[in-house]
Parts: sequence; C-alpha cells; structure tokens
Amino acid sequence: MKSNAQVPLMISRDRLLSRPDVGHGLTLWHSGVLLSVLLGGYLFDRTTVLQRIPLIAGPVLVNAMIFAYILLFPSAVEGSLKLCVVFVLGATGAPANYLMASTFISRHAPPRIMATLSSLMDLLGYSATFLVLQGDHTHADHLSSTLWATLYAALVCCIAITCLYTLEHLHNRKLAKGLGLGRMSGGTGIGLGLAGGRGAGALSELREELLALEVSDGLVALRPDHKQK
Repeated sequence: MKSNAQVPLMISRDRLLSRPDVGHGLTLWHSGVLLSVLLGGYLFDRTTVLQRIPLIAGPVLVNAMIFAYILLFPSAVEGSLKLCVVFVLGATGAPANYLMASTFISRHAPPRIMATLSSLMDLLGYSATFLVLQGDHTHADHLSSTLWATLYAALVCCIAITCLYTLEHLHNRKLAKGLGLGRMSGGTGIGLGLAGGRGAGALSELREELLALEVSDGLVALRPDHKQK
C-alpha cells in the first residue's frame, strides 16, 4: 500500500501547519525516499541474503512504529515535528518497495512475465490505497482508520520480507550443496569444489550462474578474480 497517500492527509489536518507546508511535507517525503534508496541500494549490493533482512525489514518496522506513535500520541506529533516525521516515513518505507520488490522479481521471475508481475504489484498497491482512502476525509475517525491500515500493512510487509529472504537463503544453501560447493579448510576462505572433474568451460559457466544467483549468504562467496588452481 502506498503510504505517500497518507502524507497530505496527515499534514493538512495539522492545525499548526499552513497550506504551503503541505507542499514542503511532500518534498521532504520524496527526499527521504531518494536518500534511502541511494544509501540502501549501495548497501544492498554489498550484503548477503540474510543481511538484507535487517537492511530492508528494519526500516519497515521503524515505519510501523512511527505510525503507531502517531496514532497513540497524536498531540505529540504536530507542527514542524510532523514534517520531520514525514521525511523519516519516506526514508523507512522506500527500500522495501524500490529495492526488495523489484530485485526479488528480477531474480526469480521468468523473463516473460517479469514486467507483468512488477506492474501487478504496483497495481495492487495503488488499488489497496484507493480502497483504504474511500470515505469522508473530514472526519478524524477516517484518518485514524487509514493510518491503522497503513500500520498493519507495514507489519505484514516486515514479516513477508523476513520470510522471503529466509526461504531464499535456504534455497541457496540447497543449491550450493547440490552443485558441490563447500567451505575450504583453513580459515575464512571459501572455495569451489569441482565434482566429477568439470572442465574450465563448465567451471566458467557455473561461476556465472552462481554469480547471477548471488549465492553469497555465508556458504559461497565467489570473487571475480577467483582462478582455478
């Protein structure tokens, strides 16, 4: 569900903020999105599958906690503080949408339906937002209900991220064991075991396949400069 739909409602209902502040709030929200995606993308490319759970699910959990605090203590988040909160909401909600969802589809969906699945995910998100925002926005109960719905969506997203990356980690371990990959004795080095006397060409193809799958979650770590001895 697109949490940016709640941002104008949250700001416009604040008695301490003016109309121009609504535009400022939206700008801050998008700034948080941009910064978090840039930083998150840099870290995402340098983490293992299990390390991506706190990297992606952690901010979503913070997002849910912020919505919970707003709902439980609405008078404590007003004025300029709410604008700062909007920035944090954008920063904590974006990685799950722009990093996790898009990369997970590109890694696991067949090429023929990859674009279709990505479009369907956006369609479902906007459709859920449309349904939640139906009603009279002038009533405080309606705004509260939309915030509760966003809170629940963030919690479900956090659980889903944890489950998906855990399953991917287990899948990668099973794949690596099936291909004859294991730890080298003598410290931190991790090597490639060539079962059945694979040739150099087969080794190169296997390396490319594993690099594409990013089997580097603590079981296998292949480097571009790795050479067969």
